[in-house]
Amino acid sequence: MTQETSSKIIDRFATFDEVETRPGICGLSRWLALLLLGLSFVFDLILVMGFAEPYQVAQFSQDEYWFVEEIVHLQILLLTGDWAGLRAYGSPFAYGFSFWLFTAVISFPLYRHYALLVLFLRTLFMAMKYAALYVAFRGMRALTQKPVFALLFVALLLIVPAFVFDGKIISPEYFIMLLVAIGCFALFKNTSRAQIAAAFCFALAATIKINMAPLGLVFVGVLLAHEKEDRLPLLKNWIFGGILPALLFLFPAEPLKEILAIGSTHHVDWGLRYLPVWYGYDALEFDEMLKGGWSIDFICLPLFLILLGTVIYRHMKGYAKDEKALSANMQTILVWSFYAALLTCFLTSLTSLMHPWFVFAPFLLLMASAGVLAGAGRGATALMLSFLLIYALWFGARDVQRWQHRVDKYEAVAASENADADVAWWIAANCPEAREAAIDYNLLWPTTYNGHLHKMWTLIEIEDYRRLNGDANTLINNIDLLLLKRDRVNAIMPPNSIGSNVSVPGAVLGNFFSPNGGPFFSPVHDFDYLTVFARKDVCKKPEDSAGK
Repeated sequence: MTQETSSKIIDRFATFDEVETRPGICGLSRWLALLLLGLSFVFDLILVMGFAEPYQVAQFSQDEYWFVEEIVHLQILLLTGDWAGLRAYGSPFAYGFSFWLFTAVISFPLYRHYALLVLFLRTLFMAMKYAALYVAFRGMRALTQKPVFALLFVALLLIVPAFVFDGKIISPEYFIMLLVAIGCFALFKNTSRAQIAAAFCFALAATIKINMAPLGLVFVGVLLAHEKEDRLPLLKNWIFGGILPALLFLFPAEPLKEILAIGSTHHVDWGLRYLPVWYGYDALEFDEMLKGGWSIDFICLPLFLILLGTVIYRHMKGYAKDEKALSANMQTILVWSFYAALLTCFLTSLTSLMHPWFVFAPFLLLMASAGVLAGAGRGATALMLSFLLIYALWFGARDVQRWQHRVDKYEAVAASENADADVAWWIAANCPEAREAAIDYNLLWPTTYNGHLHKMWTLIEIEDYRRLNGDANTLINNIDLLLLKRDRVNAIMPPNSIGSNVSVPGAVLGNFFSPNGGPFFSPVHDFDYLTVFARKDVCKKPEDSAGK
């Protein structure tokens, strides 16, 4: 392609930039961005606002159950003034103390109101996700001076499949997204207050979740973007901004204990061998911890190379003289932001925990920094529109699939509770010898339906028992029934297995029990959403059983 042809193409693309300067377009783009974010927020919120009672949270969003336990525990310590208990609180689940303190304090008015506390925190953290996207819109509009471009960027973020999250909402992920978004765009302001705020946000994010620490390389870019005489005041502002997060992190007596033990407690391994797995892994189910690979739920290699090429081109080539939206200082900060985000994503992908939420914040920073660099050039609006359409064609089906999976999970969990009476009746009528049972994830079971059973164990309770006692194998001795959801049954059993000699060990529920040896359970009755498995001779033979 000749330089003349290339120039003509850029000129044609640049005609789309004219719309950016039309009267009223700035206000219209803001309202459209708020409308898009608001509609998505409402729909997102609907799918997490049910199932707020303790037994429902334990089955619908298992990590939230443990997190709320920790939050309520910290509230009790604060209310009783238990200084020793506060110092011993540590960093549960390897999340910094500041996260737990923030959630405990902000939800104090709902102390002892479990369901309301859960709903409030879910609403709060879900709002943080959309607040982060709106901050990105505002920052991009201010830096590129192109409101339509910024609006298209928000639309792009809304169709990133990974952000359609089906896991815990009460967690640091969206909080960190908001902190990184605010901190990043604050760095472009030359006031002391903005620099202090930026340091506070990044330091708080890193002390909450240690894998965010590489994002601190952004500050190296900011230093390089300023003259030598301006660097000392910057450092002073950053130190001042980082003091409070550092003090909060160091407040527990052993702040690093849980973080350093993550490899053993969460069975985390490291190595380059995980990089290709993380890149292409595809899973939707929470049973598989919502693993989603880079190419499946974030961005594919060809589109990523476009972003990378844009950043390298801007870094090496610079801007033409008539492109004054970005100064050289801003360009340097953006380039360092992109590389810091890329490094954070890369390092995270070297672990065996391939959870997409680990890179929510750095991926947002990666997309935003590349977007601003591209947005300052001529023809950027048309290029962003083209990129958005290509991304939608590539990832649109996956985005719809994730939304549909969330809807299906919501409806399936709701249906399981409504049909529990039928299951309870069938167990009472057909399994008179049953003592205890264990129920799968995403199947709700109020204690009112236990009937003659001594105990219906949730997997959360089994995991808690294992943590306290080292293992849970002793529990399996008294468990006579397993209630497994249909998705799990379809994955492990051949069709029409009722009455066959097929059996599964108790370890079918996960790594709670020893994978070797018995006891074994056979399928004895199918319901629409679950199958009852039982030990031998605990239930009546299938041909003798009554119907549902």
